[in-house]
Amino acid sequence: MITWSLLGIYPLEGITFITNGTAIIQDNKKTLNIKDVIIQSNNDSIIIRDRCIANIKSGSITSSNGSGINVERGTLNLGVEGGIPDTDNPYIKGKTYGVYNSDTFNYYDGRVVGETGSIYGTINKTESGYKEQRENITNNETGVTTIESTLTLMGETEKVAIVNNINFTSLQGAINYAVANEIPDVILYSNVVLEENLTKPEGININLYLNGRTITQGNYLIDEGITLIDEEEPSGVLGAIYKFFANIMGTEINPKNIIIYQMNDGEELESNEVYHLYKLIDGNYKQIKLNEESINEYKIGKETTDLRTNRGKLFISDIGEGSYKLTSNNKELLFEITANNVSSNIRVNTRTLDKRMSSSEASLLIMIQTGLARYPLILIIMILVVLILGLIALKKYKEQINNC
Repeated sequence: MITWSLLGIYPLEGITFITNGTAIIQDNKKTLNIKDVIIQSNNDSIIIRDRCIANIKSGSITSSNGSGINVERGTLNLGVEGGIPDTDNPYIKGKTYGVYNSDTFNYYDGRVVGETGSIYGTINKTESGYKEQRENITNNETGVTTIESTLTLMGETEKVAIVNNINFTSLQGAINYAVANEIPDVILYSNVVLEENLTKPEGININLYLNGRTITQGNYLIDEGITLIDEEEPSGVLGAIYKFFANIMGTEINPKNIIIYQMNDGEELESNEVYHLYKLIDGNYKQIKLNEESINEYKIGKETTDLRTNRGKLFISDIGEGSYKLTSNNKELLFEITANNVSSNIRVNTRTLDKRMSSSEASLLIMIQTGLARYPLILIIMILVVLILGLIALKKYKEQINNC
């Protein structure tokens, strides 16, 4: 058995701590970085004091008698901000609470478990578009019930605005994110009554698409850099042309990378099942073929119709707009992909984007997701050819009329 007790600043990686007391007491305004560390203690495993910052990226922290992490006065960042939350890692478990927070707790990844409660105190920030979900779990062998917290997608009724497929519960939060990431379009999904001025941080201007909703200003102001547009979403002639040619040539429209993790009944995908994917085309569901990148990673292609999962998830890349159905063993999952959103029962995979693209797809791709339209040369040539042929046909028609 190895016992550790640490003070000060420590970058810790790939180490195991086992102790009858507290493994780490972090103070003196230092920063603690933890990655792939296993901590087992009989007291509060980690105590954060004196305005310290603890960044826990991965690993397992458990306490058999106290809390997994006790934030007395400082900041705990659990996981890494950005992308789809990992619901298993880091793993924080306490006899009382997983996380006991008296100051600042930012929750981006991981599973937090406790017998008294999973999290005590405030969660100051979560991954954008996600919320904390708590569940009571009873161990059939020991009879002990624990409360477990993970992050889950916000439902359709909870989102106020969307920026680049990310849900936000506040309009100001969506605008702040859009400006910070230079994404000019924000789409409103709920009626909003302003309780303070709607401001735009320094940076790009924002197009706010009302999407059939309303903003009640009252006595509050909306910054000049925020333009209200009474439309559903960004659109235009070029987008329509792109969809027309894409449908003719079989190219996916506005392709996205997604993660499928459950069926309609809420049950997780099973590794011993074979799944099949269908797309609604002309009123009928037609089976989709894919290329297998690995055991649970697929890309729209021509190799197979059989999909298998690993750890309850299917990763599918380059899948375009449309209505889909995933089936297996008398169960199914229905989901939608649109230009700016996906159904709440699937997720957009923003962490591992496959940047490879066939030349035919690249030559036709016009995506209006960031406000910048790309004009591929082949599309311009095709439009010019159609115009020239039309002019030639019109000229011959006029000659025939004159000769009659």
